[in-house]
Amino acid sequence: MLRTKLHRPPAIFNEQVIRSGLIKKLESGLQKPMSLVSAPAGYGKSQTVSQWLQETTATSCWISLDEEDNDLRVFLTYVVAALHTAVPNSVPLTETISTAGELPPIKTIAHTLINELDKIDKAVILVLDDYHRIKENSIHELIDELLVYPPQCLHLCIVTRRDPPLKLNRLLAQSRMVEVRMKHLAFSTAEIKELYQNLFNESINEETANSLKNKTEGWIVALRMASLLTTHNSGANEVFTEFSGDVYALSQYMLEEILEKQPSEFQEILFKVSLLDRFNVELVSALPQVTAKKAQSFMDWLQEINLFIIPLDQQNNYFRFHHLIQEFLQRMASKRIMEDDLVDIHTSAAICFERNEFIEDAIRHMLKAHKVEEVSKIIIRNRLSELYNDKWYVVQRWLSKLPQSEMNEPNLLLSACWPAYENIQFELLGSLLQQAELLLKNNQDSALHGEWNLVSGLLQFWSGNCGQAMTHFEQAKVLLPEEENLFTGMLNLHIAMATTVCGKMELAITELTQQIQQSEGNAVYETRLYSGLYYNNMFAGNLAKAKRYGSKVKSIGAENDLHYTHAMGVCQEAMACFCANQLEAAIVLLKIAEQKRFILHKGTAIDAMAAKVIAYEIQNQPKEADTTLKTLKAFTTELNQDAYTIVSSSCEMRLLSMRNELEKAMEWQSLLEQTPIFAGLFIWIEVPRLTQVRVLLRESSEKSLDKAAMILAEVDEIAKHYHLINQQIEVAVLKVVLLTKRGLSTEAAKALDTSLQISEPGKWIRPYLEWKSELYPLIAEVCSDKGRSYFYKLLLESLNKAIGTKTNELAGQAKPVEVATDNAEQLSVREIDVVRLMSQGFRNKEIADTLFISVGTVKKHIYNIGQKWQLHNRITISQRATELSYV
Repeated sequence: MLRTKLHRPPAIFNEQVIRSGLIKKLESGLQKPMSLVSAPAGYGKSQTVSQWLQETTATSCWISLDEEDNDLRVFLTYVVAALHTAVPNSVPLTETISTAGELPPIKTIAHTLINELDKIDKAVILVLDDYHRIKENSIHELIDELLVYPPQCLHLCIVTRRDPPLKLNRLLAQSRMVEVRMKHLAFSTAEIKELYQNLFNESINEETANSLKNKTEGWIVALRMASLLTTHNSGANEVFTEFSGDVYALSQYMLEEILEKQPSEFQEILFKVSLLDRFNVELVSALPQVTAKKAQSFMDWLQEINLFIIPLDQQNNYFRFHHLIQEFLQRMASKRIMEDDLVDIHTSAAICFERNEFIEDAIRHMLKAHKVEEVSKIIIRNRLSELYNDKWYVVQRWLSKLPQSEMNEPNLLLSACWPAYENIQFELLGSLLQQAELLLKNNQDSALHGEWNLVSGLLQFWSGNCGQAMTHFEQAKVLLPEEENLFTGMLNLHIAMATTVCGKMELAITELTQQIQQSEGNAVYETRLYSGLYYNNMFAGNLAKAKRYGSKVKSIGAENDLHYTHAMGVCQEAMACFCANQLEAAIVLLKIAEQKRFILHKGTAIDAMAAKVIAYEIQNQPKEADTTLKTLKAFTTELNQDAYTIVSSSCEMRLLSMRNELEKAMEWQSLLEQTPIFAGLFIWIEVPRLTQVRVLLRESSEKSLDKAAMILAEVDEIAKHYHLINQQIEVAVLKVVLLTKRGLSTEAAKALDTSLQISEPGKWIRPYLEWKSELYPLIAEVCSDKGRSYFYKLLLESLNKAIGTKTNELAGQAKPVEVATDNAEQLSVREIDVVRLMSQGFRNKEIADTLFISVGTVKKHIYNIGQKWQLHNRITISQRATELSYV
């Protein structure tokens, strides 16, 4: 993050002319969603907008864009940072999304941002300066989507040399956009007179002012450069008299004339500095043949002659040239600087940028120096600092700048392994590991061999090969440096899990506990150790301990601003609550997890939403279950990966079966032939193979029950092989249901006793509640014994409460999974008018002006519509209106 890009540029000239007419024009359009300031370079666009922001009462923020912002994540990061300078912590969820390993779809990002901005109660102007530098279509799509449903508070001001490729026709047709163009920005005769009065403290006559206007076409840069070539106002007109040609060529000519009058030693530095998008004394002194003393003298001289340089911070540490002047200087530099010297300049700049940890800039300049090998070295030197902070996506962006032919270093291949691992691209991961292994044969770097073994162990572990995984992990433990970081944290976490699934849970927990006690306090490292304790206790069915460790991960993540870690901790605590039937607490946490689904591990996010669906259904809240399922299905559709789609469909079929809607569910289960492996069981709430059993048990035919028994035996064997007591409990409860369905009461009672014995230590209750009607008589008989423990009483109490709510299952009232839309409460005529305009992107003030009602009345209508449709933001209301053909 280069925070100087967030600073509004100050007035460029002390002799500036206040553009009162343009300020008034922009201010009058503040109630509209957008203003477009579009004109060629040198017409004072940024300065005019800066003057407006100085005068307006609205809160404002600014982003100076450049070529490096042609990355959606980078652009979004700057948007969030800019908005937070205006209204602190106003878009926290969007900020979280910007840190996601894989960004969600454009609409999701835009709608999240819109909903957060809509909560701000004051006007905010967001200026995107130099928008012509943006070429990335995904960024244009984000802006388009933002303008479909513009937030109440936001006024977007786009400053650009040419009209952006945005869908602005609707705003133009509705007169909902302010346009400031070249004809508005060109200096008038009166403004030229004012400028030269300020410059020379003497007035010029009307004729001279008109002459200057005609020759420069009111172009500010040309007028200002002419003033640098003369010491009196009449001399400015003489400059133009001696030149024939277009005004652009005239400015180039004038700049050359200005430079001819400057010291030659500074001219040479000036051309070198023009190759930098920003500069300070340190950067200038890093250039070839420029000493620190000379660099300071140059900077003093540059500020003294005021050659169109713009300070980028309030301390005047960093500067940049006006873009047009930079282009002129670069064109002149291309004729004066030899190719070898250009290479040296870019190389020196890259070294300085890397020294100051501006890695993207370092890579860009080294690429301009055509030193691809050096780019590889920059990435290799800096990759670990990003990987250790869970920012593998940053390293992925660096790697994308390298030609594929340069991926011939083990460090680079191992760097590429982490994005493949995080995105569950195991086939690609295997290929990268093979390539890296070949290169490592002649490499003695033990840390690299350790990293290779770590990643290889991860791949084997999640493929269910725990023995091979442990072999790799043991090698990694020997080879990796003994320090606290993400790698060693991941290593110890997975060693502990592998140890547990090999039947040595107590040893795993003892080692993790010792490692925590010996930890020096690295937050990323410690959260992996606590996660290890969480997972191992979930495997063992110890819900209270698992909940405590999940909560610890959550709190460390929050305290250290680790968004991903905090979200994972939320999910961990939520799942423990869910399994213990603490459903109210679980739902609160699962709502947070759903909001953060885009930064979570995708499998974890999907399982959390599936748990939320089931929790709502058990709580007799079918509408909320349907809404969550709809979100889950949309999420997995966006991800477009078969493994995730299967889990989403499984959750839907589980919900249908709980409602005794079996036709679709039976068709689904007949097509499922998924052999469960360790990774498919793990601690997941939604296991498709077990949901297949649930559907078969609901159908209850002899054939279905036989198939269910076969699958249960298969899953039970795997769960026992990996010592997954959590999944053994799920299987045990389903076995009781199976025996009950077959009328084998004695065997069912024995099976229930077995299931209760393994459920009691961790107080697992939730699996029984999914079968309350089938299991209640049997459980009531077993648990009524006064000598039974607290767990039995708690289970019976939970069942009594669930049955007392008369759920849809018990009442035989099946509800469709999708929320019906044909019986929605009808809107009034005025509400229809309001919702139609709102769906077209009109804001409250614009709706009020169009319908000749107050803003307060508009808000009341929108509130009433939301109440009728049970929706809570403008986007979902607008979408519902479209579905119901109101629009």
